[in-house]
Amino acid sequence: MYHKKGLLAVFVLMACTLTMKAEDISGGAESVSADALVITNVVTNIITNYRDGRIVREDPLTIYHPSYIAFGLQKDQVKVQLSFQYDILHYLKIRGLLYGAYSQLMFWDLYTLSGPFRDFTFNPEVFLRYESGYNPFGNVRTFLLDVVQLGFDHRSNGKDGTNSRSIDRLYAFLQLAVGSVFQVGINARYSYYFRIEDNPDVRLFMGSFEFVAFVRIKIDRTEILNIDGRFSFGDSVSFGLTTERYWAEVTAKVISPLPGVGFFGQGWVGYGESLIDYNKYSWSIRIGVVARS
Repeated sequence: MYHKKGLLAVFVLMACTLTMKAEDISGGAESVSADALVITNVVTNIITNYRDGRIVREDPLTIYHPSYIAFGLQKDQVKVQLSFQYDILHYLKIRGLLYGAYSQLMFWDLYTLSGPFRDFTFNPEVFLRYESGYNPFGNVRTFLLDVVQLGFDHRSNGKDGTNSRSIDRLYAFLQLAVGSVFQVGINARYSYYFRIEDNPDVRLFMGSFEFVAFVRIKIDRTEILNIDGRFSFGDSVSFGLTTERYWAEVTAKVISPLPGVGFFGQGWVGYGESLIDYNKYSWSIRIGVVARS
């Protein structure tokens, strides 16, 4: 068990190191130190709650979106994501209803001489969720209806002037799925953009609608294989969809012999992979490791 905690300790060190590097793009030693302390505390709590190769579901602090480090070609460099969620009403015995979450996406030009960070995305979030089999209604299971989520998320990159990017969104998320060990499903998300004065055209490139199809294999609630394909069309000026601007992403996660982590692969094509270049078309392929959830 201690070697598993030691592995996750690497993520603590990585989180601190990466956040301190934010000084390269945002400046301010005090804010950098504060960010590092917050992330250290979060990941330390994750380590404390780690049991037998997975995060136990009964603990309030768990992994949210995939937390990974992935390496690409010279033009793509390195992409890192850390993501956690907290079940706010857990200790009131109202579990699986109200969550706070924080995700941080980082694009790291590691292969260059000084190894600077090109862009950060800071993404706090709060949401209400209904999940089949884990909810405050007696953990009731519903056929086909897997997850319903209503929330607010903020995304920004911490920069000033013309490089500033900031997005606020209200969203609704619906997921339909069948199967337990072998699970197949689809989900859709609609986002309403507001407070986008810095980048008023951002929805034209990132889109309001997002669609996902996925296949998952689980054993004892531990994912053995997860393949996701997601895409979105940008919005037209009149709030319709346009095929001129789009993005698509394919991710694959598979269990590895290493305790606590799995292998990870990701491909991207389209607009909006990073906030700083949301209006630039790009493609990338990366492979790496991901924390098992």
